[in-house]
Formats: sequence, structure tokens, C-alpha cells
Amino acid sequence: MKSLRRAGRVHALLAIVTLVVASIAAPSSALAAHVPNAGTPRVNSASQAQRVKGFDKLQAAKHQLSKVRGTLPPIELNVDSTTEDATISATSYVNNQTQAPFKFAWANRFTLTSAQAPFSLQVVGSAFFTFMDGTGFENGEQVGIIVGVDAASTGNPANAVVVSQSTATLDTTNVIELFQLQEPVVVSQGDIYIGFVDLTTDVEPTPIPIVLPEDGGTASDPRSFVKDSSSGPIADPANLGTYFASTNLPANAAGDPLQGNFFIRGFGDTAAAGTPVTGGGQTTNSDLQGVENVTAVGSGPTTVSWDAPPSPSTDEVEPNNSAATAQAVPFNTIINANIKFSDSGTDVGDGLAQDWFAFTVTTAGPISAEIVDDGGVDLDIYCYKKAGPFTSVASSAGDCGAKEAFTATLQPGDYVLAVLAFDNPGCPATSNTPYSARIIGPGGALLTGYNIYAGNNPDFAPDASNFFGTIGPNATALVVTESAPGTYYRVTAVYGDEQSSPSDAVSGSPCEGGPTFGSVKIKRGGAGTISLSGGEGDLTGVTLTINGVGFTKAPKVKASKHSVKQKGPLANGQTVTQACPVGCTITVMTDAGCSTVQEPQ
Repeated sequence: MKSLRRAGRVHALLAIVTLVVASIAAPSSALAAHVPNAGTPRVNSASQAQRVKGFDKLQAAKHQLSKVRGTLPPIELNVDSTTEDATISATSYVNNQTQAPFKFAWANRFTLTSAQAPFSLQVVGSAFFTFMDGTGFENGEQVGIIVGVDAASTGNPANAVVVSQSTATLDTTNVIELFQLQEPVVVSQGDIYIGFVDLTTDVEPTPIPIVLPEDGGTASDPRSFVKDSSSGPIADPANLGTYFASTNLPANAAGDPLQGNFFIRGFGDTAAAGTPVTGGGQTTNSDLQGVENVTAVGSGPTTVSWDAPPSPSTDEVEPNNSAATAQAVPFNTIINANIKFSDSGTDVGDGLAQDWFAFTVTTAGPISAEIVDDGGVDLDIYCYKKAGPFTSVASSAGDCGAKEAFTATLQPGDYVLAVLAFDNPGCPATSNTPYSARIIGPGGALLTGYNIYAGNNPDFAPDASNFFGTIGPNATALVVTESAPGTYYRVTAVYGDEQSSPSDAVSGSPCEGGPTFGSVKIKRGGAGTISLSGGEGDLTGVTLTINGVGFTKAPKVKASKHSVKQKGPLANGQTVTQACPVGCTITVMTDAGCSTVQEPQ
């Protein structure tokens, strides 16, 4: 590792023939929904496509990367099948009306195999391009580096909890630039998210490196996530993880989501026994609301589940269709509301906002707002001064499925939170869609996830030595893939840099008495399907869960063939693909008992 110093990097002229996709002169249909008068996407013709500076040199340097890899940790995180002769594409975006550039953050999700875990991530890298016209990344510019972890492998980037974030300066461009993390990130199991953030402030769009399906990228199992600057800055450098909730890739020339994966790599090694897992250890605040009803079922694979901390709530009161009629709501309270397209709403420039909620700031400080549950609709939120002018002081306007949340320092005064819905084809709105929101103010805290600790006795004290893993606020269960007999688990609720007192300790009760199956087949197209057949056992009352989450529909059962067919999606909206990577554990519950099955690897 002598060639990789602390916070250092290694460059390799791209060992891959590099082709630049024509710069798209408008955001995709997904982005256009949030840019006033964005217009129809169009693409430069092939003859106008920008080329990467030094393209010929890149073609002549196909073997440099393999030489550099000899100095790296032996395990490579890679979600595509790129070879030395494959092609990386680069694309950039501008608004086709204003020609304003879009800055991007880009990330990939990597799922650890049982053989890799526990894993120590030490080096991360991506490709940073300069186009022939000089736009794009330049030497000396800064990028953000961020690593998130979802120990439950939910496939939902909103459940990726940030465990490492830093900035780095580019030494050169049109290379694969590798950066050694300031401290290794040690992960017990699950998903690792590695992302980069364009922190440049020039008026140039971000060149995003992508491996298209025809070049080895994955279309059937999307692993890439982005956040764009169409609704404001990508991320506060002090909180680079805010973009993990965005799940849509840019669009291609036809306006369809661009498929494939970003060119991102991670390098590491199996962690030594006893190495502390990264994360956990937040200051304990006994006044914070903790989790409830913690249970653990199973031995070997053990499902630890819990109920989320209860929150005070209030119901929406109509009419609240404008700033003048905004409903006054307290801080730190769940607002249960409905988006009604029959409401007239008010358009102040960012779109037609049907629901308005008012709050008062008495002392300058940070205020947060979030959509707790979007009801499957593409919702956006904007904060304005109640008396105007109606220029947003904070906003969150991701696309369908994005976690909408913002934090802003507000001066004393009266403000409103405007909620608006887009009739997005990816998650079409109904005429009356329920959702919930919350405004976090003084004296309150935003639930950011859960910490899980594992000890060898029921009285163990949670600390860094027994921290097992972390997951985001949208998951309330974790399957421990290899739970040692007699292990006890405790769970805390995390609120930023504080955590609640730990739950009582629970140990895995036997998952027994359930049916067995001779065949496990999973189809990952669309919402996905799980088919179980053969074996024996009573199927009365059968239900399936993944990571403690059930499905929206009951399974179809044929007792004569001893078969169970379960169609997705799950109750939390995830497809089978998102919730169940290859080899995942599926829990089968019946009136007679419990059992688990795994897809053959």
C-alpha cells in the first residue's frame, strides 16, 4: 500500500475506450417536472457530440488500470462487467431554455456477499472527465466523497446511513482517480453506497461517467442513484449524504430513464476479527423517544424487528390552499393530510401547491421539514415567508420515490410550508392521496435511523465494541445473516448525533414449526414474484416477509401441490428486486410456526 497514502490517490489513464454521449440539452422528463418551462428534452446530434480531451491517449492506455490495481486491496466492489475493451460513456445536462448547467452527485450501491463480510473499505474511485471544449472537471477542483451503509440491504437509498464523508482535490482529469479514505469503513453485512459530489461552482455541467447496458452496465438490477441541482444546490458539503434518497438516473435522447451504472469502484479487504464496525456511538439522550416491541426470531439467520418511536400527530384542516389560509401546525408533529387535485391550490412560481402549513420561528436557528410518507405520489416541498415575497428559502424537489427533506437556518418570522404533487407516470397521483409531513423545530429532532448492537448476555451495554450495524428511518427490521447462538440484540433510535436509550435485550427465538420447500424461484421483472413449491408442512395462514416487511397482497396457495406464489410489491413499496438481492432470506410464517428459505446462489 506504499503507493496509497492517507487521503492520497492513484491515477490510471482510463484503461477503457471512452465515448462521450451527446450532452443532453434539457433535463429528463423526471427533471423537467421540477424546472419551470423546461420544454421537451432534445439531444445534440452525434456529429455535435463533445469528445473527451485526450481521447487518443485514453485509447492507448488500456492496461494502466490493471497495473495500478496490483497495489490495491484485493476485493473490488463492481456492479458492472466492464472489461479493458469496454466503453465508459459520459453525459452532461443543461436546461434547454436557460442553458443553465446541472450539477450532479452520483453513487452506486454494492451488496456484500457472505464471503466478503465483515468488509473493510479502504479506497474509492471514479472517472472525472474534461470535454474537448474545456468544460467539465479541471485540475484543482474539489469533489465530495461519501460512503453510506444499509446493513439490512433494503435496496432503498433512503436507508443508507452516512458513515464517512470528506472532500478531495482532483490532481488531473480523464483518468480513473482513486482516493484512500481517511479511515477504513468496516461493514458487518449489507449494502455499501459509494458516491461522489460535484462541488464546483463554475457555470459548467457535471460530466457523469456511466456504463450503459450494451457496454456491461446492469439494466435489470439498477444500482445507481443521483441528485441534480434543478431545485437548488446538490448538497451542503457539511451533509453530503442528503442525496442518497434520489433514485432516478438521467434520461436518454428519447426521454426515457438512462439505464446502466455509474463508473464507481471500491477496494477493500475482509476485516480482521474483532475490528469495530464503523458507526454507532452517538451520545445517548434518555429524553429521546426510543423504539418499542423489539423481537428476534430465528437462529442462524435472525430477524430483529421493532416498532418505530411514536410521534404526536395532527390532522389537516381545510381550506389550506394558500399562504393566507395556511393551517398553523406545531413543530415536531406528524401532519396527516391529503393531496386533492380538486383543490384550486396556489402557484407562486414553483408549481401548483395544494396544501399550505404555517409555523413561526422565534429564534434564528435550523429548521427541518420532511415528507414522512408520500403515499406513493411524487411530492415536493417549498418553504416561503408567509407574507412573501414567494421566493423559496428552502426546498426539496426530488423525483418519484425520493425522500423529500430539507434543513435551513431561518431567521425569526412567520413561514409556510407548501406541498405540491406532480402527476408523474412513475407514481401517478389519485384525486385524493393521503400523505404525512413533519416540520422539525426547536426542542425536536429528526429521526435519521436505527443502531443495532449485539452482545453475549442480556445485560450488555451498547458501545463501539458491540455495534453491529445501522439502517435508515424507513426500515424497522434487520435480518442478521449469521447470528451466533445465544446472541442478544439491543436497538436505539438515532436522531442526528444523538441516540435514544437502548431497548431491552432480545435473543433469537427458534424459527421452527413452519413448512419446508424443495424449490425457491424468484422473478425480478416489474414488481417481482416469489414461487415456493415442493417440501411439506401446513400452509394454513401462510405469509411471506423480507427484512420483516410483508407484501401488499396475500399469496396464492395451492395446498395440493404444496406451492406458494407471492407477487410484489412489498408493503413499503419496494419491488422483490429491491428488497431481495440474490441469496436473501425469506421468512415464512404460518399458523403452525415459522421457517426461512433462501434463493439458491
